[in-house]
Amino acid sequence: MHQRVVIIQRRLTQYRKPFFELLRKRLQSEGIDLKIIYGKPSRTEQLKGDNVTLEWGAQITNRTIKVFRISLLWQPVLSYIEKGDLVIVEQASKLLSNYVLLLLYKLGRIRLGYWGHGKNLQARKNQWQTEIGEL
Repeated sequence: MHQRVVIIQRRLTQYRKPFFELLRKRLQSEGIDLKIIYGKPSRTEQLKGDNVTLEWGAQITNRTIKVFRISLLWQPVLSYIEKGDLVIVEQASKLLSNYVLLLLYKLGRIRLGYWGHGKNLQARKNQWQTEIGEL
């Protein structure tokens, strides 16, 4: 029986496609199946013109939930993770499905991994950084 890794992406951009293609080949050589689950881009993201598809991936429809000025994102991924031996998600606090997956991990139902830089690089600089400048 093959093992399976499921990677969940908010959307799929062209610069990541070659990485996923190579990762899939490498994992296949080790007897591991790779499945990429990725959301359809928002209207704003579509304007960037850098979205692609994967024939062997699964595209889902993300749902945006606005809470005051904050946009949160729900990704309907639960049906895709059942067959995964390892689920990898983007490290992003606005992805609501990550919290459900974290709960499933804590309950011992899935193996979960995060990837990302761990810091919101698009957030405004805090006042302290602005006053003293970049270090």
